[in-house]
Amino acid sequence: MSAIISEEKEKNTLRVLMMSNVKPAEYLLGVGAYVFVMCIAGTVVFAVVGGYSGADLALFIAVMSAGIILSELTGAVIGVFSRNQMTATSITVPVMMIFSFLPMLSMFNDTIRTAARVTYSQQLSELINGIGTTAVSAESVVVISINFVLAVVLFTVAYRRKGLE
Repeated sequence: MSAIISEEKEKNTLRVLMMSNVKPAEYLLGVGAYVFVMCIAGTVVFAVVGGYSGADLALFIAVMSAGIILSELTGAVIGVFSRNQMTATSITVPVMMIFSFLPMLSMFNDTIRTAARVTYSQQLSELINGIGTTAVSAESVVVISINFVLAVVLFTVAYRRKGLE
């Protein structure tokens, strides 16, 4: 998402879309839907390989969908804040590495686990690891929801601050 949005900004096609009466939410939904569909295709492959079925399959796809959407929003924030595509990429890689590696590192270190509990990636990891053995925790739902609201607010602020509205 960051690369797509920053490229659109760099080539001024995003501004043209905005002048064509395409609303920010419509643009984000359109681009996000494409990325979401491609990621869900990979999710289905993982679900089949993982042997999920029934309620476990539905939960796996729901958890992965939440992760995809939150990652898209994070990328959208980075894309809007970035000056160009190179800047967006140089910011996106370390940010996504942090979100990707925190759950893994938290398995080995309690201090990291405590800090990572506030990130959506840690909560998604715990949900996926618990499929078939534990119920969805209220903590996971609350943390994921707060991360979602925070990402939407950051996108809105970045969008307005960069004058794309």
